[in-house]
Amino acid sequence: MLRLQPVGEETTVAVLGLRTWDGDGVVRLLDHDTGTGAMLLERLDAARPLTSVADDDTVMTVPGELLVRLVAVPAPDAADVALATVLLRHRA
Repeated sequence: MLRLQPVGEETTVAVLGLRTWDGDGVVRLLDHDTGTGAMLLERLDAARPLTSVADDDTVMTVPGELLVRLVAVPAPDAADVALATVLLRHRA
């Protein structure tokens, strides 16, 4: 899937986050272009929506397990975030 959005701090942080999680609990970032803000993301399986699960306990377990997976990965170093932000502002 191709995601197009204006270049900005949100795009920079999104790319950094998607790289950090590397597809574990989130969509995988396949490629991106810093000049245009375009991101090439893996295609997700639309045949498995959470709304198709009938059991409420199971439905509530999914976000909890997802959160456990996401917080298990250390956040990007503050210096990496700051550098990405500075580079973005320098280009503007």
